Amino acid sequence: PLEADYSFPGSGVVRSVSDRLKDYVSVKDFGAVGDGVTDDTVALRTALQTGKPVDGLGLTYLITSTITVGNLKSFKNATVTYPNLGNQSSGQVLRITNGDFVLDTVKIIYGDTPFRSTSGPNGGLNQYQGVRVEGNGTRPSNFTLRDCLFTGDGSGTHVLIASCDDFSVTGCHVYDSRAQDSLGTADQLQAFSILNCSRYTISDSTVRNLLTYETRPFANTGVNTQNTYTNIHTRGFVNSMGSDYSVVGCHATLVDQGFDVTGSGV
Repeated sequence: PLEADYSFPGSGVVRSVSDRLKDYVSVKDFGAVGDGVTDDTVALRTALQTGKPVDGLGLTYLITSTITVGNLKSFKNATVTYPNLGNQSSGQVLRITNGDFVLDTVKIIYGDTPFRSTSGPNGGLNQYQGVRVEGNGTRPSNFTLRDCLFTGDGSGTHVLIASCDDFSVTGCHVYDSRAQDSLGTADQLQAFSILNCSRYTISDSTVRNLLTYETRPFANTGVNTQNTYTNIHTRGFVNSMGSDYSVVGCHATLVDQGFDVTGSGV
């Protein structure tokens, strides 16, 4: 059978349609609706697991369970929202276990309520994440998070990168997030947490307006914020047990601890 040709206007280059379709896949190729209401979990998971670049077409994909992918190539131009993350005992919006990928112009919303069903000794920081990059017995490397947005409510960590090497986070922003931890633990909400990583750069990224619900009286906190949302117990950029890294052109405002460096060699 004859095959149709494709030519980008003005390029003068002719390709077959089948060859053009190899460039990237769309989440819609796998049945996604992308209206932010329909459950697109299966379609999004299937698209990201193809090992090909995935274009979200600027749409919003609602999911109802963690998307775990071990062969992500690239994912761009999408919003992914997990409204009911807080109903789970733990989880992420997107968990990536491989290296050599690009996450580009993606917005992650990791909950729609400040309450979580459970919280551990660190107020859910280790239990709930927007994006988590961590290998299964390996150290992912050579990846980039670029021009991504992270928001949503509930205790946890918006971006957690653990035991990885040779990567960059650039132009990413965490903003307008609230947490209300029933246990009232000391640490409830943080933006970027980089743990046990080496040879990486965080640049031109910001954290703004992270809030937790404070129940303690003035006598305990020194400020009159009882039974209100405050910036207490929030962190912006956390770098722990890292080596050979740089943080350039980053800003944190309306958070408790803007930059937290522990056991690291900068």
